[in-house]
This record gives sequence, C-alpha cells and structure tokens, in this order.
Amino acid sequence: MIKVTANLNQWYEYTYWCSPVKDQIIENAFPDTPSDRRFWFNAKNYLDQTKEVGNNNTNPGQDDIDDNGDDWQIASGVMKTGVGYAATSSVLGMFPRTDQSTFIGAFHTGDITVSVYKNDLEANDNNWNLIGNPYPSAISVDAFLSENMSVLDENVPVNPPVNGISEGAIFLWSQNSEPSETNNGNENFNFAQSDYAIINLTTELAGGDGIIPNRYIPSGQAFFISYDHDAKGAPLRRNPNIKRGKVKFTNAMRMAYANSNSQFFRGNSNSSNKLWLNLTSDNGVFSQVAVAYVDGATNEYDGFSYDTPRNLSSDDVYSMIYTLIRGKDMKFAIQGKKPNSLKTNEVISVGFKTAITIPTLYKFSIPKFEGSFFETNNIYLKDKFLNKVHDLFASDYVFTSDAGEFNKRFEIVFKTKSKHSEKITEDKILLNSLKIIEYQNGNVQFALQSAFEFKRIIISDFQGKTIYNLTVNGRSKTFNLSNLKQATYIVQVELNDGSIIIKKMIKRK
Repeated sequence: MIKVTANLNQWYEYTYWCSPVKDQIIENAFPDTPSDRRFWFNAKNYLDQTKEVGNNNTNPGQDDIDDNGDDWQIASGVMKTGVGYAATSSVLGMFPRTDQSTFIGAFHTGDITVSVYKNDLEANDNNWNLIGNPYPSAISVDAFLSENMSVLDENVPVNPPVNGISEGAIFLWSQNSEPSETNNGNENFNFAQSDYAIINLTTELAGGDGIIPNRYIPSGQAFFISYDHDAKGAPLRRNPNIKRGKVKFTNAMRMAYANSNSQFFRGNSNSSNKLWLNLTSDNGVFSQVAVAYVDGATNEYDGFSYDTPRNLSSDDVYSMIYTLIRGKDMKFAIQGKKPNSLKTNEVISVGFKTAITIPTLYKFSIPKFEGSFFETNNIYLKDKFLNKVHDLFASDYVFTSDAGEFNKRFEIVFKTKSKHSEKITEDKILLNSLKIIEYQNGNVQFALQSAFEFKRIIISDFQGKTIYNLTVNGRSKTFNLSNLKQATYIVQVELNDGSIIIKKMIKRK
C-alpha cells in the first residue's frame, strides 16, 4: 500500500504515520529518513507540571510540553498496531515536494485495541497519546469519538452514555511554520504547537496549513488524543501513578467512500450553523477559530468534545485568535453553543494575542460558513478599541496592534444583511499598481498605474489614529506630509470604483 504525504517545504518537517499492515518494519517504510528522525511517543513518560517561559521549565503550571523531554523516543523495528509514529523526509533532493511510503504486508482488520496512558501525578495537564488509524481504509471521526469518548463529568447529553477514555477531540499535525528558538519545547528550535488541526463533535478546524479537515481519518494517519483524567485506568505495577486504558477501533468505523481516504495531514445536521474566522498577516501569521451552534452543545464549557481549547503551549506563539467562555480561564479554538442562542443580538468574544513588535498588518476574514442563519444575516467584526463595526461579508477587516493580549477588543456581532458593499481588494495586480514614493525633500507621491482613479487617501499610525484624510482626484498626487514622523504608517486608498487598497508606508525623512 502506497501513501503520499502532504507537501513538504523542508526535509525536517514531520508527518505522523500509522501502519495499515501487520509486521511493518519502520526502517523499510521510511528508508531515506535519518535513523534519528523516526520517533514514537511514549505517553508513560509524559508529565507536564512546569510551564516554560523563554524555553525553560522553571515555572509552575502547564504548557503541553513534557518537562524532562523523554516522551519522544527513537523508533525502530516493527511498527505496533494502532500506534502513531513521526518521521521526517530525506535530507537529499529538492523541496518543496511530496514523499511516498510503501507498506507491505497483510492488512489489519477486525476489532483492534490500543493501550493508552495517563500520569496521575499531575491532574491539570493533558494526557497526550499518539495513536493512529490501523486500517487500510479511512475511518469515521464521529464513529471513533462515539466509541472512545469519556463524558463522565461533562455536561454533554450523549445517548447512550459513553464511558471511554478520550476527552472527545483529535489533533492532526499540519505543520506550516518554521521551527523557532522562541517556540517552547525540548529542542533548541521547536515547531509551533498551534499548527495542529482539530476535529471534535462540534466541527473541524484548520491547523498551520490552512486546510480545514473532513470528518474522516485516512489510512496511514496518526493523531493525538488526550486521555481524560477522570476516566478509568489500570495502574501499572512498576509505577501506580501511571494508568493504562484502551482505545478501540472497529470495522464499523471504516468508510468505503473513495474521497474519504484522500485527505492526508501533516458533520452535523443541516440545521446547524457554523462560522470560521481566520487571522492572517502580511508577515505569515495564520490562526483560525470556529464557533458552531449545534444540538447537544450548551453555552457553558462542555469539555473537549464540544469546546476544544488551544494547545497550552500556544500561549507562546507569535499571534493567534481564540474565543472565550465566561467563567473559564481558557482560550478556545472550537466553541460549541446552543442552536437557539444564535440571534441577531448574539455576541461572540474574540481574543487576540500577539508577540510581534514590528509594524504588521493583521486581517480578519471569513473563510467558510454553514447554515441558514448566515444566508439572511451579515457577520460584523466590532473593533471596540477603534469604535468600528465592519461587515466581514463585504470585505476583510485590516487592523494593526501593539504586542500584547487583547480579550476585550474584538467581537463578532450580527445584523440583517444590507446593500453596503465596500470591498478591500485582493487583486495583486491592482494592489501592486499603487506606488508610494518618498523624495529627497520628504514629499510623498502616490501614483496609481491602473484604469481607476483616486478618490480618497487616509493615512493612520499603528495605534489607529488618523493623521491625514485626503480627497484626491486623478492617478497621481504629491503631498508635503509634514505631520508624519520617521515611522511606519497605514495607507488606505479608496478608488473611484469603490475598491479599497491598504498598504504599509515607511516615512524615512
């Protein structure tokens, strides 16, 4: 059986694997991968009692990173059934590219149980386990969660009650950002933990690559789950603090649909309404949240199965967005809510955190939505800091920010659809047609090399304060902008066709 990876930009990018055949030797499956870059995750060794700040382990708390760095172990020999593995590409060859791996042997079939572990020395950490689809066909995420989910202490109406061990969400590695020495982890350079895609009972969320997963796990794919602290487990003889449970895969989970086995990573009823919100920037930021109004969810915290928080180490990523639930000190990637709470007076609080100190243009956008509510109502981004309400269906919202954490600046609100259609252009040709030239005497020329003409030019600083609001005609105009200091500014240009072009401008003199 041949499996092909997602697109790889560098040799050191990892793919998470699980063998669909019996007695597969990992060295034969990935012969070109360096021997020290094939791993399995030893959940018995995972313990998270300290929180890293500046890539150290001196602070109490949790960050979803093993304290002593012995969770990832070098893998060799036979790949165990249902166990997940991580492997890089070969150091040789050109990138970007895809790799393929060949699995040879008898296919796994029938019911399969996989041992998973939790460490009861710490009750506040997540008990991560890397497992995988053991079959040569895709499996249903919903069937897997229904079989293995634990809802012992959660306000989630599941019928019949489930007594499994999983928190109720799966995490798929979809790495896109470069490893960095500023990311917390056990290496000098670490990947961003925010790059995981997430699927829970509520919906699906994109990881670093921006691709929203479907509700199937393809053959050969490994993924992380969290073992619920309150779920049952048998203590190990050598260390009673470590408990062992079982995850079950069954033939009933397997899917015969051809397209269900094609999406490889690094729903609910039609009456539900779902909204996805993206954060991007002009220097490579990507972060996504999803809010879904679905049967079974409440407006309170319902556990991972409906409300899945950001990975705790995401606190140290450059920029991210998240939603908030009153009374919970958590940052949510996916939030489920009662269907009847979605009305025009509904408010969704959106948190924003960034560590970027250089001038940056951030952008909120709606990549996807589902449901009848959004067919008759608009989605607005409310920026309480600048006292602005922006129609996200008409165009993306561009803003700037100082470094910091902002939990009260942004909200999603809803109103009946209007005919307002201001559009911020995404046309690169039109965007590049705007030239901003500063002369030796400090004057600044704005020139438009297109069929359209200027209507207005607004220049603001990075705190959102408007410095100039200029009415302009024609395609070229030079100004003496004496109120500008040597700094970076935001230029918003309105054209005579209603398009809006937004660019950064650096004033040097």
